[in-house]
Amino acid sequence: MNFLKLRSVISLTVIILTVLQTGCSSSSPTSASTLASSQTQTVTLGMSYSVTGANATPSTNGWQGVNAMVNWVNSNGGVLLSNGQHVMFSMMNAGDDASNTSTVQTLYTQLANNPAVNFLVGPYGTAASAIANPIAESTQKLILSAYGADDSLFQNNSSWRVQVIPKASEFLNTTVDLLAGIAARQNGPLKIALTSENDPFSKSVLGGVKAEIATHGTTFQVVSDSTSSGYYPGGLTNTAANQTTMNAFVAGVQPLKSDQNLLIINTGHNTDGILYTKALQAAGIQPSALALTVAPASNSFYAAIPNSYARGVMSSVAWTDSQEIYSTTNVPSGFEFYGPDQATCVSFIHQQNGNTVPSYHAALGGMAVLALAKAIEVAGTTDPTTVSKAIRHLQMQTCFGQYEVDANTGLQTAWKMLTVQWQTSADNQTLAAPTLRVVEVPASIQAATSTLIFPKP
Repeated sequence: MNFLKLRSVISLTVIILTVLQTGCSSSSPTSASTLASSQTQTVTLGMSYSVTGANATPSTNGWQGVNAMVNWVNSNGGVLLSNGQHVMFSMMNAGDDASNTSTVQTLYTQLANNPAVNFLVGPYGTAASAIANPIAESTQKLILSAYGADDSLFQNNSSWRVQVIPKASEFLNTTVDLLAGIAARQNGPLKIALTSENDPFSKSVLGGVKAEIATHGTTFQVVSDSTSSGYYPGGLTNTAANQTTMNAFVAGVQPLKSDQNLLIINTGHNTDGILYTKALQAAGIQPSALALTVAPASNSFYAAIPNSYARGVMSSVAWTDSQEIYSTTNVPSGFEFYGPDQATCVSFIHQQNGNTVPSYHAALGGMAVLALAKAIEVAGTTDPTTVSKAIRHLQMQTCFGQYEVDANTGLQTAWKMLTVQWQTSADNQTLAAPTLRVVEVPASIQAATSTLIFPKP
């Protein structure tokens, strides 16, 4: 029998040793179809995702990432247990949660109480995760919170949840540090305006931005802050009425109009981020730097903003398919590399999304699957309690990023966001079309980046 255990670092030496130890003449991965039923067991991952509603784009990307890595695990013979069995993954889609928390409650109650479901992948967003996580806790079913970023979701030392996504309070730290480097080369502090959506995730990100700004002393001068000046409404959908609402909000933030050398950071989500950017453009506001959470990370963002105003817009992402940031060559001390390389990750995701450019949410879903696979391998069993303990003590780097959580709370501590910027051939002659380029990485990693375009064109 030929099989390949999912290994942390797949090297030629390991493959040769595996072949010799098992009497194999080939190191090719074993597919599920070549294994006898007595040699395999299947665990089912249950989740819902948003086919419709405000979260449809990032949530669908996340679903595609989950399925991509499930397929990768299974195509490589599954996870080898200590008893010699191979664990294969299957997915149970609970249906369209429609970006609605009431629907999330119904669907995750069904999943958590379904004995055929072994583990859960959380729904998209902080509000939905706040519903799903306690349901998983009450039924003692491990939930991998791949899209619930708010730190507050992990404050009660719960045993059955872990955070996969980088935590919200550090979402824009890399971007703030990048801008601080620019400010240090200027004469005097750079003025910065901070605006935000009125929802827990966005407020948490804003709080983290303010804390990171404070670490840079007098580098920045905050001239506007939604904490005191007011937030725009949460959950805005793409309607003419909501665009009018956003236009009015932007018009009411006086510093946005009065200083064209301003740095602007906005914390929000996908649809509202597009409305916000359009409102800035309509008002004739041309900041020297514009950074938003979530929205610019979508491949559809650039086309959604008229007249190339999206050029130079920055965002925070966990991963990008166009630049390899995490590899076997830059693994931090104490961590180990696990899973496929960048090219393979991209290939499997492209098989799910019709060979289109994914948003980083695909990486969040993919990381959840790889973390679970590694935890099962370490545990040597699929026993839920043992796996739940193992997943809290992993230190791993994948093609997507880094995974380590606080063992007591399950809060993500290792994975940090990258800073990306929309650039065109006018900025980089190698680009055939507008592309998100990584312009800064966290201090914990060393990787090649593109040059930041500053000020924003």
